[in-house]
Amino acid sequence: GYRLGMSSRNITVGMVVRAIEGDFSSSPIGRQGGNWVEICMSKGLWDRIDVSVKGIIDSVTIEDLADIARRDGLLDVQTEPEYYI
Repeated sequence: GYRLGMSSRNITVGMVVRAIEGDFSSSPIGRQGGNWVEICMSKGLWDRIDVSVKGIIDSVTIEDLADIARRDGLLDVQTEPEYYI
């Protein structure tokens, strides 16, 4: 297993995603070819989606995810690690 280097309440999902993927964009523009008009028409929408996604992942912490999982019965968090020999 792993131990966190700081409190789970101080680590956001955005921090984890950026650590693994680098800076990212949810927009498909630039990753695919396309008609210039289609790209221009959809860029504003994708920019808004990108800002929203980043706002959400930057506001949700690892502790928040664990709380949700515990509430929904998906996670049984132990306070002390178990060791098997």
